[in-house]
Amino acid sequence: VEDAVTLGPTCGYETIARATEVFTGGIYYYGCTAEDIDVADQQETESRPGRVYAMDPDKCVSATFEEMFTTFGDPGRAAVPQGEIITFCKKTPEKLHQGGYGTFFLFEVKGNRFVAYVRVVSGELRVSVYRFGFDYRWYAGYRHRVVAPQL
Repeated sequence: VEDAVTLGPTCGYETIARATEVFTGGIYYYGCTAEDIDVADQQETESRPGRVYAMDPDKCVSATFEEMFTTFGDPGRAAVPQGEIITFCKKTPEKLHQGGYGTFFLFEVKGNRFVAYVRVVSGELRVSVYRFGFDYRWYAGYRHRVVAPQL
């Protein structure tokens, strides 16, 4: 299942660690710190097409981040700047998975990959940031979503 969306534009200076006005439900870190990701891309981006994919329990029972994002080939192809994650959450919150389950975004900082797991909890956005190598298996029956540029 997939849905077309628009990613961007961004000014290139937004970081998830500083986006407390967007993530009013909190910003949490697992295996990393705010300092690890509080580095702006410093590159403006234009609006561009993206896609929201829902995990399909008919195709897999569960998946790690690596398994989710290698479905795009090189996982780096699915990465988006932090500013695009923030803009997406501000402008299209209805495209985020509702009901406490999450939407995943892959991003890179200084050559390191991270995943932002955004959830809507009691009407507020909450983001948990994980290192890409986090080996937890996410259950596909919850139909978590993955956002990536249109490839």
